[in-house]
Amino acid sequence: MEFWRIVAPKQEQAFFGICLLIYWLISAASLSGYILGALFLIVAAGRLIRHAVTLFASKLPRRSQLRHYIILCTSVAFFSLLALRGCYLAAVIVDVGFHSDPFEVRSDIGRH
Repeated sequence: MEFWRIVAPKQEQAFFGICLLIYWLISAASLSGYILGALFLIVAAGRLIRHAVTLFASKLPRRSQLRHYIILCTSVAFFSLLALRGCYLAAVIVDVGFHSDPFEVRSDIGRH
């Protein structure tokens, strides 16, 4: 039970459920849905790694510079994962809102 609390807290599970519901409602369950699912799994793995690193760092002396650098690097990496996931989610929602196809080649661009 402790493992699941660390990897996916209730807020994370609710956020994932809401994102799946949004994708189902806007019918965007294509490649972007799979990528978002993978990003949620990567963030869950990041949470587990952050927890393990925090446990390791707690065994180091309190004023150790190694401890501070380990926690700093881990926090920056985890924040970057969360920011990446948020930016990707926003980009997909905006892209679906404009109904653009990234693989579509149009020859009428610039012609009016």
